[in-house]
Amino acid sequence: MSFWRKLLGGAEPPRVNPDPFQREAPPPPAVVPVAEPPRPRAGVARDEIIDAQTRICGYRYRVTEHGVGPAEVVEALADAGIKNMAQRRMALLPMTAERWRSADYRPLIGPGTRFLFASLEAAEPALLAEIKAAGGQAALNLKEVNLALRARMQDFSLLFVDYPAFNLEAFEAQVRELKRVAPKMEVMVDGIATWPERRLCDSLGVHYCLGGFIATFDEDQPQERLSESRMVLIEMLNRLRQEGELESLAEIAKRDPAVSVQLISMANSPMMALDRAITSVEQAILVLGRAQLYRWMTLAMFRVGGNRGKDESLLELALTRGRFLELVAAETCTPSQCEELFLVGLLSVFDALLGQPMSRILSTMNLPEKVRAVLLQSEGPYTRLLLLAFAVERGRQEQVERLSELLGLSQEQVQRSSEAALAWAEEATGFGG
Repeated sequence: MSFWRKLLGGAEPPRVNPDPFQREAPPPPAVVPVAEPPRPRAGVARDEIIDAQTRICGYRYRVTEHGVGPAEVVEALADAGIKNMAQRRMALLPMTAERWRSADYRPLIGPGTRFLFASLEAAEPALLAEIKAAGGQAALNLKEVNLALRARMQDFSLLFVDYPAFNLEAFEAQVRELKRVAPKMEVMVDGIATWPERRLCDSLGVHYCLGGFIATFDEDQPQERLSESRMVLIEMLNRLRQEGELESLAEIAKRDPAVSVQLISMANSPMMALDRAITSVEQAILVLGRAQLYRWMTLAMFRVGGNRGKDESLLELALTRGRFLELVAAETCTPSQCEELFLVGLLSVFDALLGQPMSRILSTMNLPEKVRAVLLQSEGPYTRLLLLAFAVERGRQEQVERLSELLGLSQEQVQRSSEAALAWAEEATGFGG
């Protein structure tokens, strides 16, 4: 009616009541169902456990409960895949007597499940007996190697040391004493942020480390020239970005046997589902096509180096990060932007992989400006997404919530994307269950 009022320049005509005496009750107003608020969900963060060969050998799981009940905590851990993880790797989970007895954690237990207790007093013998009967193992946060611990050393398969909780002298003294009284006991150290700290742990016979060191540039390592294989891959990546002919890529690939072999292997992988074997570099390049080839060459950068353990760990971390960025942005970004975000995730660890500053590495590569901006200056439209990936990896829940809100993402979207990314990366690197 407002249209006619505007058109005619007058007031609306009076409404006529078809039933002025209200002989019939008016129909009830339509009931609009009220959407239920999303059910609170526990957040699950994971930290990579790095072994003495610099491989990811498992994860520590940390739960942010958000006011949910004990059963919901177990449900969130199950959704995060802790049971499958514990079938092939270590799954370390902080535990208390109250938690164990308020919910059923037994379905989460696998061969690698270890429950971490904060103190000797919290690790009640009766409780540890229940865990052992269920197939789990116990770990203890080491405060001091004293008589009480020595008397119960056999109750634990792992002792956990919080590196930042000690000064350097006390840390060395505790680990040396532990190795003296229990030389076969496995030792894990948390809070290792740099490669020098990691090398200190190696010198003390530590088995496992947690911390952000694995994805950092090791300034103490001599900066070596890029290997021939990696130089060939960078040249191929640049040629591909410049829309070079696929045939010319074959000539570049043939300069390095390692690249040629991996290229043919990729084309013959089960994911390509070919009905005949590929035997030449030219065939492999044509089969893969530009999009697959670009992604494969970036991945191959991780598998033509010398430090197999470290490179594989970085590959898994990079794949998880890249896939997370790709998934979490799927509803708001175009397919080409998602491809660029996957590339951002992969390249974000290249300084640690290649042992060179990021600026030097990227100077040799022809990249989209948005990718270069986020990796070199932390600027541009991809910056908040990459910061979100970092916050998720490090379990910084307040940052996750703030960045998610700025990006218009729900906590469930972020959590699901994180879980799916890790599962995908494990499958891609051969650890999928």
